[in-house]
Amino acid sequence: YWAAEDRIGRHYRWQPFDRGLHMLVGEENWRGAQYIRSWLRGLSHYLYLDEPRTARIVAEPRFDNQRLFRHLASAGFDTVKEFDFPHKRSRLIMSERHHFFHEVEL
Repeated sequence: YWAAEDRIGRHYRWQPFDRGLHMLVGEENWRGAQYIRSWLRGLSHYLYLDEPRTARIVAEPRFDNQRLFRHLASAGFDTVKEFDFPHKRSRLIMSERHHFFHEVEL
């Protein structure tokens, strides 16, 4: 999704072409630490290639999702801040294009 057009756009200084990512994997066969590294990097790679002007990818998982947070740095994401939606406390995470293509192994 386009971050500026989503509710997350009210919680940070978005830039044109920032993309957002919602993470939900329903099939039990495709869940777990052994997959998250590949699919998070793969989805990020796709979003950057799909729109060459995209310089950042953001997401807003629950602030206490420790299982996810263990894998974020290796996929090029950093925590920006915590904030509140009406239905949950979230952590704003962000990946930057330059960092992704120069520091993250695919």
